[in-house]
Amino acid sequence: MQQVVNPYPIFLGLDGLAVEDGYIYIGTENLDPETNAISVYWDENATQPATQPIRTIAGYPSNAGTPGQLWVSATAYSIRVRDSQSAQVFYAQSATGLSGGTTTASGQDYFIHTQYLAVTPSPQQLVCVHLFGVAVSLPADLSGKVWGYVGTAPSADCAFSMRVNGVEFGTLTVSATGTITVSSTQQDFAVGDRFSLKTPDAGTDLIDFAATILGVTS
Repeated sequence: MQQVVNPYPIFLGLDGLAVEDGYIYIGTENLDPETNAISVYWDENATQPATQPIRTIAGYPSNAGTPGQLWVSATAYSIRVRDSQSAQVFYAQSATGLSGGTTTASGQDYFIHTQYLAVTPSPQQLVCVHLFGVAVSLPADLSGKVWGYVGTAPSADCAFSMRVNGVEFGTLTVSATGTITVSSTQQDFAVGDRFSLKTPDAGTDLIDFAATILGVTS
């Protein structure tokens, strides 16, 4: 017996919804994928080239209006996803995929991206909702696993609530000096689980914030 899983990658926007009519760019590792594109294919045998940027339909890569898989020969690549208005959803300078038609593999890097720009979020506002399509584990306190950008630091420490399916398991704090720290328990996410970040009860005046969290497939 085998568990049935979704064989197609799905891309979510910053609002947690599937990216509709968006753009996917795949390029050389550590270089801008929009200006350093590599060959991408719709099939493992590299007989059906995919034209970049690859558009999305309901969050899936769109192969003539039908969800499709994406294949590259490179062992690692850069990737950027933009929404229908060309606003960046996320960018990873180095990413790896799954080989040989495998739907899940343990020990692979897995990135969670979140950002909000030019606004201050409301109290108890969700600023990130991430739905997992594979099982992922995050280590306790995420030491060395969080990278962030702070435009205007908050006037007082801003402690985002880190949650799994709505239940808090830690906090991600941006200090008044712009330093980012995490206090959390080790957390395992199953397929279909949700990771989210929620602002404090009192809100925050933090402006222009982005973060990337690194986990590992399990």
